[in-house]
Amino acid sequence: MIYKSLSILALSLLIFNTSCKKDKKLAKLEGNKKVYKATPVELTETIFIKVPNTIIPSAVQAAGWGACQDFTNYDFPYIGYIDPILYENMIPSSNPNPYAHLTHNIKPLAVKMDMTSTESCDFAMLDGILEVIICNASMNLGDAFVFRNPNNPDAYFNAVKLGKYDGDFENLGATLNLTVDEDAVIDQFIHAGDFKIYMKMYVDRAFTDDFAIIRTDMTLSAELINEE
Repeated sequence: MIYKSLSILALSLLIFNTSCKKDKKLAKLEGNKKVYKATPVELTETIFIKVPNTIIPSAVQAAGWGACQDFTNYDFPYIGYIDPILYENMIPSSNPNPYAHLTHNIKPLAVKMDMTSTESCDFAMLDGILEVIICNASMNLGDAFVFRNPNNPDAYFNAVKLGKYDGDFENLGATLNLTVDEDAVIDQFIHAGDFKIYMKMYVDRAFTDDFAIIRTDMTLSAELINEE
């Protein structure tokens, strides 16, 4: 009887111990099913673009035109009228935030541009349209952009339009804000660490500084995945 009682007690303890282990395993598995929520965060990126004075046509420089004078309305000897000068540049950049890989759904919230070094003129020196694009670090001027298709985001792309300004430059002063592209998602470039910023603008006025330096501040929205 004593052996029988001990056997029943041992069996009971074994069942109890096995049940505890199963409960612990189940709890662990349930822990892996925790719901995660997206926490909004902001990232910032600042780049500088230098527009050299050498893009101004030699005929304008030879004529000794003063700062911020529109050279497109003048009939120059031998060459006639001059159209606004297209200036393009690709600025190598990198993401300085070491935690950016923990975010996704990264989008531009605002792109602010300041003319920081040209005392002789401001954004009145531009005409037509100013466009800003983010692209792969391997891209060079002249390479073909393949833009992200918001209707097919898994398709290959190497560039995303960040924003543009196509309003009146005449009375802007030294600061402008781009109209941000609502479909822009730039995870691919920020996660890569290195990328390039392409800028296109048209210059229609002379400036006397060696360079017109434009500071560009980009504010980006993103989602940080963390445990609820």
